[in-house]
Amino acid sequence: MTFVGKLLVIIQLVLSICFMAFAGAVYTHQTSWRVKAETVQKELDKEKEAIKGEKTTLEARITKLTEDVKKAEERAKKAEGDFVTLVAKTDALKEDVERLNRDLNTQKNLAEASQAEANIRRDEARLLTQINDTINKELNAKNAVVRAQEDELFNVKVENKNITEKYEVMLKDLAIFTKVLAANGFSTDAKSYAKVDAPTAQVFGRVVEVESKAKGGRELIQISIGSDDDIREGAVLDVYRIGERAKFLAKIKIELVKPDAAVGSVISGSKNGVIEKGDYVTTKL
Repeated sequence: MTFVGKLLVIIQLVLSICFMAFAGAVYTHQTSWRVKAETVQKELDKEKEAIKGEKTTLEARITKLTEDVKKAEERAKKAEGDFVTLVAKTDALKEDVERLNRDLNTQKNLAEASQAEANIRRDEARLLTQINDTINKELNAKNAVVRAQEDELFNVKVENKNITEKYEVMLKDLAIFTKVLAANGFSTDAKSYAKVDAPTAQVFGRVVEVESKAKGGRELIQISIGSDDDIREGAVLDVYRIGERAKFLAKIKIELVKPDAAVGSVISGSKNGVIEKGDYVTTKL
């Protein structure tokens, strides 16, 4: 046998061994793959059952979700209708609010106008009250004046009545005195007795004021005694001053007589001094 033949035999032998090993491996692997295939098939069946259960669950969920979608669509439609209704109600409420605001503004304007009118009325009432108070005060004052005048008129009437009664008595007395004077041979003409210069009783008084006239005018003397002290117009009084010794100053003739005062003019002066306020006067020195 040649080397090539030997080599081919060896190669054949090696190939046979390889094929035998390969066949054993295939058989071994075939058995392993069958077990694995059965195992996988079982797992696949389980997965199919699980998928079937999941599918059922998903279909149930899809059904439920479909129903939920329908309900949601129905709720959406209802909500849309409610929204439209709410929009309409909102618009109506807006109109009501606008109307109420207009009414409120109107009422506010009316209230402001009423308040302004009330303030004017109040001011008028205060003014009328003040005017009324003033009128009442003036009326009371005038009523007081009227009452005083009525009292004065009553007093005047009473005084007039008394004077009338006294006048009537004096007329009667005058008639009697006239008869007496005529019966005793005296004159009954009153003018014949008007030149009497001073009353018979002695009266004392004081110089109240001295008024010196312009050059060539009269010097007037006001004294503190009058008709209540029996001083008459035309009476002549003496003016004197009391000091370390009394001294005569002047004579005055009474020209104006009041109940408690009189005014006279100087008819004869003296070199003993000038008449001053506070000097004395008397009817008989």
